[in-house]
Amino acid sequence: MKKFYVAIAAVGLSILLIGSAMLALEYNRVQNLCRSSQSPVETAHDAIDAIRNYRVSSGPVGRILSLARHLDGFQSDGWTKGGGWDVKGWNKPLITRGYSVDFDSRDGQIEIKCDVLQCGAIDISNCLTMG
Repeated sequence: MKKFYVAIAAVGLSILLIGSAMLALEYNRVQNLCRSSQSPVETAHDAIDAIRNYRVSSGPVGRILSLARHLDGFQSDGWTKGGGWDVKGWNKPLITRGYSVDFDSRDGQIEIKCDVLQCGAIDISNCLTMG
């Protein structure tokens, strides 16, 4: 019976260590992203502006953003004939807060979904694009 309790304790300790390591890795990843941020994001409108003002010249995100910039909906804060924005706040305890920002054109040809962290950084590795 004693071996059973030792095994349970070992498994529990392993789970705790793995969870702590994953939390530390995610915290460090977010801190590295925040080092390159421009200005903090405090509102949903700030998160939209962060996506609008993001300039990248290569990759799928840069290509879709260059196409979307020509749409009226991309330049407005709500929904227009050209499309619109959907913003949802989220919180990762002990790590950071942020917004999930989604732009979708009315015709469905262009869609961009990115996370904008509270520090103003855009998590490009998690951006989803279509267009």
